[in-house]
Amino acid sequence: MDRLDEDPLNLAARLASALAGYGVTDICLTGSAALGVWATPRQSRDLDLCARVPAAAVSRILARFDGVAAGPPDAPTVLRLSFARWDIDVFVSRDDDAYDRACAARAAAITGMDVSLLRVVLPEDLMIQKMFKLRTDRRRILQDVTDLRALLETRGDGIDWVYVETWLPENEFFWMKSLAALSDEELLSRPPP
Repeated sequence: MDRLDEDPLNLAARLASALAGYGVTDICLTGSAALGVWATPRQSRDLDLCARVPAAAVSRILARFDGVAAGPPDAPTVLRLSFARWDIDVFVSRDDDAYDRACAARAAAITGMDVSLLRVVLPEDLMIQKMFKLRTDRRRILQDVTDLRALLETRGDGIDWVYVETWLPENEFFWMKSLAALSDEELLSRPPP
């Protein structure tokens, strides 16, 4: 089976089971696979998760999954792993980060999957994470904006804007809230803050 033929949700469930053996908890699907749960699916070459990863397990996880870590050696922020020929980014949740705790607490079970180890971040958290990413990485800005628009179009009436406003600065919040109404031309003249 080609790596892009495997269902990302099944792949994520298998990986979550493997990671749980290393003491990893609060494993949540995010990125394009989460977008596929809440809005329009899109094909991607990697899988994104966020999770609590015990510091003592990092070196064993990296060795097992042919991985590398980004961030401080004693507290990496991202683990890049290889699993079933997929690139996996595990964004390491921090115990002392209020947003990380809130995101994990709100994550939902994935419909149709009987996997208690894997949940999916809610649409609001996926939107917040996209805005966090745009602060430092705009290499895929068009894809990120397209993803945000897809979430707003499919989930707009159900978005908990009070929650979103809690975690974003005012300028990012109002830009994102107006995104659905901006034309492509207006978006070019008013990029993300």
